[in-house]
Formats: sequence, structure tokens, C-alpha cells
Amino acid sequence: FDSRPQVAELEFIASGLASEMGRAVVVAVAVVYLAFRLAARRSWVAATLFVLPSLLPGSLPALAMVHSFHARWPLTIADSWIPASLVQAVRFAGVAYLFAAMAHAALPSAERAAALAYPPRRRWWRILFPRALPILLTGVSVVTILILGEVETVHLLGPAGANSPVLALYQMLHFRFDEQSARLSVALVLAVLGVVAVLSRWGRGAR
Repeated sequence: FDSRPQVAELEFIASGLASEMGRAVVVAVAVVYLAFRLAARRSWVAATLFVLPSLLPGSLPALAMVHSFHARWPLTIADSWIPASLVQAVRFAGVAYLFAAMAHAALPSAERAAALAYPPRRRWWRILFPRALPILLTGVSVVTILILGEVETVHLLGPAGANSPVLALYQMLHFRFDEQSARLSVALVLAVLGVVAVLSRWGRGAR
């Protein structure tokens, strides 16, 4: 039995998972931080506009429309992760805003009132943001997992030859190489838990 095709496919999925993990974390951090800044303004209109695209049932038709204009974009942008990352940020903006709102609600009103005595920049970076960081990091972890499990955006808007490691793992798990796919599933879980642990420790150290 020649195991070289299995090893090659496992290496391909592992390398794709490593690059996809980094991109997913960057997108998650950006959208959660933007949601946190928006939630601080307490504007229901802005919050509705920010969250609404992720709640609409027409997200897939909208994705198809974006894909139809994909060929008209500059090649340097179209053949990059920028379109897919922007669409995924919009799709999971509602989840990010939920954690951002919880982070603001968790801050006691007495501390919030006392923070008004400080200049705006110091109040934000020394009091509000560090206090909210544990909840925000939880939101980053959840959005990262959602991005890793999302398939259609990668196939429609990803760079040429891009493949979703989660989809490849699903196909491997259900159609071939049960032992190897089980090992890779464990590796995927450990990778996600590792990201959560690192972010949680960083959040505790920042408090």
C-alpha cells in the first residue's frame, strides 16, 4: 500500500490550515476591535448597519454578486485574500458586535464614571480596553473558529488555487484516509485551543 498520496494530502491540508489560521486571527481581531469601538458610541443606527449584513438571509446571493464583479477588480487585489477577508468580516460582524456589547456591559458603572476624569486616549487604553480584553479575546476566538469553518467565501473569492483546509478535512474524513483524518482533526482542535490559550493568557497579563 502506497501511503505517499495520503502523506502529501495531509501536508497540503496542514500547510493550508497554518496559513488560514493566521489570516482568520487577523480578520477576527480587526472586526472585533472595530465592533468594540462602534459599541462605545452607543449608536443604535450604526450598530444596526454594522450587524444587519450578517443577519440577512441573502448573504449567499450577495456573495455571488461580489463574485460576479471579482474579475473587474485590479489583479493584485482580485488574486489575494483581501476580497474573501472583507466578506468574512462582514458575515461575522454580528457575532463580533455581540461580544463587544457584552464587554462594555461588563464594565461597572462606577468604574466607567471614574474613568471620565482621565483624558480620552488614556481612558480608552488604560481603563476601558484592558478591562474589556478578556471578553474581546473570547470573541476573537469564536470569530476565528467561524472563519475557519466557512467554505464558500474561500472558493468564490479566494486566490487562484486556494482551498479550504476544513473542506479538505471533511472530504478526507468521509471518503478516505480515516486514520490520518482523525489525527488531523485532533491537530485542528489542538491548534484552536492553543490560540484560545495564548489569547487568554495575554488578556490576563494585560489586566
